[in-house]
Amino acid sequence: MLSLAFYAWMGLSNLMVIIPSILFNWFLSHKIAAQKDQKQRKQYLWLALGPNILFLAAFKYANALLGTHWEFPLGLSFFTVTQVMYLVDCYEGLSPANNLLNHSLFVSFFPYVAAGPLTRSRTIVRQFDSDGNSRDRAADIARGLFVFSIGLAKKVIFADSFRRLADAGFLQPNNLSTLEAWVISVAFTLELYFDFSGYSDMAIGVALSFGFEIPENFNSPFRAQSIIEFWQRWHMTLSNFITTYLYTPIVRSFKKVTLATSAVATIIAMLIAGIWHGAGWNFAIYGALHGFALAANHYWKKSKLRVPSFLAWAGTFAFVNLTLVFFRAPDPGSALSIVREMIPNANLLSITAIRAKVRGVELEVMLLPLLAGGILAFCGKNSGELRRAFAPTARTSLAVASLILVALLFMNSNIAQEFVYFAF
Repeated sequence: MLSLAFYAWMGLSNLMVIIPSILFNWFLSHKIAAQKDQKQRKQYLWLALGPNILFLAAFKYANALLGTHWEFPLGLSFFTVTQVMYLVDCYEGLSPANNLLNHSLFVSFFPYVAAGPLTRSRTIVRQFDSDGNSRDRAADIARGLFVFSIGLAKKVIFADSFRRLADAGFLQPNNLSTLEAWVISVAFTLELYFDFSGYSDMAIGVALSFGFEIPENFNSPFRAQSIIEFWQRWHMTLSNFITTYLYTPIVRSFKKVTLATSAVATIIAMLIAGIWHGAGWNFAIYGALHGFALAANHYWKKSKLRVPSFLAWAGTFAFVNLTLVFFRAPDPGSALSIVREMIPNANLLSITAIRAKVRGVELEVMLLPLLAGGILAFCGKNSGELRRAFAPTARTSLAVASLILVALLFMNSNIAQEFVYFAF
């Protein structure tokens, strides 16, 4: 119940959303599990999935369609999708129906309820049921604090620095040079990475401190040399959801599975994933672009053609960066305006617009975090690798203390910015 208390602390009205959702899905999961007839199981599954989808769509699209101003419940997308996965797993016989206490804790577990990572019941609930005596709690706490400090530093040192630069361009995307258009687009790409991977690290660290393992969400995505590899490294729990719960059912609906039908299923699944992020054509465009790119990538792999590693990496990052312009911009028109500026033109290397929008002293103060963040995003060990190699020594203790101290200094000197994915 402490997880629900934590969730309520972020907004008491949130309980009016999450508690009915928990009770509804717990009840229907038992109905699904109790049915012996396959047809009845499927009927109960759709009876459960339908309200979840409508419930999520109502909050995501009501404001856009009806002109209302409903407050979006924190973590709605994540705890709804988490329960959709649980219902499907119950239907497939992959997960037993949880008791009410376990299901409530699984859905509302405070490290991930607000913004993931997305988790599956069968991997989390078994940890609730274990006595935990086999775990070294002191080692868990030390490793958890280590990972948490990395996530905190990612957020307040790097993500928020990149955010100030990205906002300067995206809030007024006019009169940008080609260089400035690329700078602000890359700034948002790195902001999103450090922000969301930072949150994921903090969630992993907090959960580990309590003796629980939750899945990793990022694995150095900007080292990918294809769009397929990118999605194997970026927001990995969402990628698993798209593959298992969207792509697979869609491709099975075709009479014959071919490369063409797989491509169609990929595009549809990614379009749904784009729309899941919110109401707006920009999210649909983002999902569709990645769907077509993934489909094209599969055709390319079948051709057996190869390109040099550097070109493969550069092309992948450029595509990811360009599509994230649509993710960040408020509407497709603004996104296209920035994309047009990214094409080399007469105003090629000027930084006048950035200088006008970000005061010179701020740019100098941000320079070190921007440079360090850019290097860390592409080089060196990621937080998952560091966590697995962690050993509680004087050196790592000093590293944790230093990261937390510097992060606190940044928090004290800047206005706190909420996590990007709190909006989804």
